[in-house]
Amino acid sequence: MVLLKGWKYAAMVGSVIGVIGLAIYPIIVSPMMDPEPYSE
Repeated sequence: MVLLKGWKYAAMVGSVIGVIGLAIYPIIVSPMMDPEPYSE
């Protein structure tokens, strides 16, 4: 197994955080910013 070092490690961590953020946005952030469709 190759250990990632330097910018490759930062790119891997950043991409994992980005994918998690993209998955969480429509579930958590969007309903909090615009609750009107859910209040009916």
